[in-house]
Amino acid sequence: MRQLNHPNLVKYFGAFNVDRNTLGIAMELCQTSLATFTSEGFSRKPLHWAEGAAVAEGILRGLAYLHGNDIIHR
Repeated sequence: MRQLNHPNLVKYFGAFNVDRNTLGIAMELCQTSLATFTSEGFSRKPLHWAEGAAVAEGILRGLAYLHGNDIIHR
């Protein structure tokens, strides 16, 4: 998964053992989450239709890239 590179995906760098029972994941740091970005609490107002459509398009482009590399996101 480290070789995957697409502007609509969070970059994955690898995984490591924190201790015997904990696995850590190293990945790109994002300024906010999709849930926070799309909620009213973040923007103080709902997204306009065009903004929501742009977010959905980005998600679908990322999923299409994953599917094109035989990876299924669950």
